[in-house]
Amino acid sequence: MVLPAGGAEKAGTLASVPVVKSETSTFPWQNPGRPSSTASRDDCYGTDPAGERFVFDPPDGQWAKPPVFPSGAAGLVSTVDDLHAFARMLLSGGWLADGSRLLSRASIDAMTTDQIDVASGAPGPRPDGSEGWSFGVGVQVRRTGLAPTIGSYGWAGCMGSMWSNDPSNTLVGVMLSTDVFGGPFPQPAVIHDFWTGACAALDY
Repeated sequence: MVLPAGGAEKAGTLASVPVVKSETSTFPWQNPGRPSSTASRDDCYGTDPAGERFVFDPPDGQWAKPPVFPSGAAGLVSTVDDLHAFARMLLSGGWLADGSRLLSRASIDAMTTDQIDVASGAPGPRPDGSEGWSFGVGVQVRRTGLAPTIGSYGWAGCMGSMWSNDPSNTLVGVMLSTDVFGGPFPQPAVIHDFWTGACAALDY
């Protein structure tokens, strides 16, 4: 979404308008006619220090209603279809499935390029220096395993979601789980396994 500088609109109202038209747009609690936001949700689980799982957020919990203070940087509620449509738009250079352009190629290039020069020692998302920061996404600058490849970009949310684009393989990956991630590093095993399986299935 685009937020006008100095605009008086509330973030929650703006967030209810998807940048990519879909039947399952973001922030389901603000979309009239859509089934109850709890209908397609399940328990979200956390893991305590002893390794026991517990319900971190139930279907009618924190993410089933508008936040007290909407944020433009976190708290988005979405679906696999919407995340895939957004990622595909970026991978297509700003073009939507209907043939219209949403973002320029120059904007996409800037959004998916490391802007902090992590290779020179600037602190990035990962302490091993393999990933840099761009405008809203992490960018892979050094390959540390089977995946992700150099130039891949995306984002993993702490509530168990992940999307990433691999331009070198024209690959979009979206994963939504019911487990809260313990932290961004080391990479949660479920994300590692997801990308290992995806890369292993590629026909080189």
